[in-house]
Parts: sequence; structure tokens; C-alpha cells
Amino acid sequence: MSNPWDALTGELLPLLKSSVSDFVETEKPEVEAFLKEKAGLIAKQTWISLNGTDDERAESVNNLRHLKAQVVMEAASLEIVATTAAVKLLGKVFEVVSNFALQYGAKLLASI
Repeated sequence: MSNPWDALTGELLPLLKSSVSDFVETEKPEVEAFLKEKAGLIAKQTWISLNGTDDERAESVNNLRHLKAQVVMEAASLEIVATTAAVKLLGKVFEVVSNFALQYGAKLLASI
């Protein structure tokens, strides 16, 4: 069964992959799974922020803000990047993509 945010996940995944391809081996299966999972989380929280109740919207925005820390911790523990600086950069990429999704999510969903 598909989720209403799956189309947005499909738009965000290539954006994430291209954004981190210079310092992450995106073709590794574990990296692919990591990026797909996180793209799905960004898409889901963005969809909720656009379509949820007031409480759900507030919680989803908060969840997106915490995603950066989650990404940094998981990337370090999975050792998908080689250096501490790369882990921080990966976190920053996810922060930027999350902010992009929040700002332009409605337009992206309308165009899909």
C-alpha cells in the first residue's frame, strides 16, 4: 500500500543522493537504504506539516529539526562516511533538504 508522501520521497531521494555523492558512496546498499529511509522521513513529515492537524503540523516541523541530529548519529554509527567533518556535512545536507521540503513541499506535491 502506498503512502500519500511516496511521490515526494521519489523527488527528494535523487536530490539527497546528488547532494552527498561527492563524499558518500551512494551506490552501497546500506547507504542507499539509509538515504531512502531518510528521504521517506522528510517526505512524511513534510506531508504531515501540510495536511495534518495544528498539533500534528507543529510536531512534524519539530521532527524535521531533529532529523539532522539523528542523521549525524546514525551516519557515524553506520560508518557510511570517512571523517567527522563528512558526518557534519551530511547532517547539514539533510537540514537543507528538510528546510527545502518544508518551504516548497506544497508546490512539489502539486506538480507530481
